[in-house]
Amino acid sequence: MSWDELRKEVETGIVAGVPDGTYVVRVDGVRVNKRIESRLLWLDLLIEAGPFTGKVIQPSLYVPEAGNQNAGFHFRNKVAGFQLTDTWSKMEAIDPDGSNVAGALEALADGLVGQRVFAEVKQVTEGDYAGKNELTSTKPLDGSAIAATLTVTPETVATLESVNAPAPQPQGSPVGSVDDPEF
Repeated sequence: MSWDELRKEVETGIVAGVPDGTYVVRVDGVRVNKRIESRLLWLDLLIEAGPFTGKVIQPSLYVPEAGNQNAGFHFRNKVAGFQLTDTWSKMEAIDPDGSNVAGALEALADGLVGQRVFAEVKQVTEGDYAGKNELTSTKPLDGSAIAATLTVTPETVATLESVNAPAPQPQGSPVGSVDDPEF
């Protein structure tokens, strides 16, 4: 980011996030607020493919208490693409009775770092956080998520090549090609 871009953000009050879309990201870092008791994590998601390659998105991730249905629904969507099986076990071992939430959040942060997923990102359009990105959902980097998440564009082809994933297969009946004499 240039100094001029930073100056514009200060003057307009709008932080320059990336447009709404699905991105291939790697969790480059996770910050846990250690000064106050908080269930909020801040993620550094490095975009690995497409026109915004190299840009870092910094959404927050609220980790709800068990039984908080609304927050739990959104949390589930946001972490669905991550491989957290071992992390859940570590969190339970660190905080079996709810007395060490900070330790469990540190374990979650450690478990997220380095993971790569498809991230559905939206841009906040109003209020104090206008322009900032929020994470709405994640999907694993595998063939099933690719077909369900992306449309075929030049950016999609670059994304598929960059993650070494198979191209999505067409659904339904086969379609002829230009090389097919009966087409």
